[in-house]
Amino acid sequence: MPFYKQCNANEISCQPKCLDDQYLVVTRKGANICENCKTCPIGSSLSPQCGSILESTDDIKCLECTEGKTFSDKPGKEPCKVCSMCSVGQKELIPCNLTHDRVCGQCDKGFYNVTSIECKPCSACCDDDYDVRVASCVAQNMPENKQCGYTQQAMCQQKNGKTIIHSKFPSIINVVAIGIGIITAIAVLVLCCYLTYRRCKGQPEEPQSHMDSITLENQTTHSSQDTLSFDKSDSKLLCSLLQHESDDVRKIYDRLDTKMPGHGHYRAVALYHGLDHYQIASGLDKNNDGPSRALIEWLAAEKPELTVKEFVTVVRRETKRNDVANLLEAYDANYTN
Repeated sequence: MPFYKQCNANEISCQPKCLDDQYLVVTRKGANICENCKTCPIGSSLSPQCGSILESTDDIKCLECTEGKTFSDKPGKEPCKVCSMCSVGQKELIPCNLTHDRVCGQCDKGFYNVTSIECKPCSACCDDDYDVRVASCVAQNMPENKQCGYTQQAMCQQKNGKTIIHSKFPSIINVVAIGIGIITAIAVLVLCCYLTYRRCKGQPEEPQSHMDSITLENQTTHSSQDTLSFDKSDSKLLCSLLQHESDDVRKIYDRLDTKMPGHGHYRAVALYHGLDHYQIASGLDKNNDGPSRALIEWLAAEKPELTVKEFVTVVRRETKRNDVANLLEAYDANYTN
């Protein structure tokens, strides 16, 4: 079978350079052979991957894609494709299986289409020149103050140039939220004083949860990268996620747990916040509740004032995962504490 030679000036002998749809088989006798990859049926892909270097072709086989995660919709030699994800506020019409990608429907009530595969929540209007009313939000008979396009900017500008915070919830809810925030701050302060007292007494703390095993020595906040600036205005505390067990919140954990090709996941966020690889492996990876929930539990304990908006900024910067960031933003906009 013909093939090209791949050499450099320091090599006496050359290895063959096989085509993209071939294996390079290096036998025990030293022979180098290019072997055509076989075609696998739909719902499966080659193992080892086409283009690999092998000692024998005996172990080449077609393996099924992973149900609900990857698929192959036509016979071929390529790896299984990653299933697409429905946007928050978008119903799944047909689930992803071995041979077909996931099919998503229109946006739910209270959401509008940004693109054909992304929904955003109908959001609060600021009653200023920057408001953009969305036709589909108006058509859904959303309240007049909830018909505007979603934006990360939570500040409303008055005509005189002064800034005011625009409330997205009725005043009674704001009062309750402020009360809860004050109580939470007092509780955190009392806890910090107690822990400081225990340390001064020289009494080691007994483990209270599976996250207490994670400790930081000489922690720095991601000094190797540019410092991120955050806007904390009108955003829930990150620890509020732990108080909800809804499908939307579980979806946030599941997606951040899952690494996608070319993108990061919970590990990138953990590294940004100062955890090292050993701490991630021992404290997050093996956690029964999932590594992303464990990471948020640790952040809630170590950085109780961290907001969802700050967390979104890090997720978007460090992982390039807009799907996770969108879920978090929708939670921040729509859920009450």
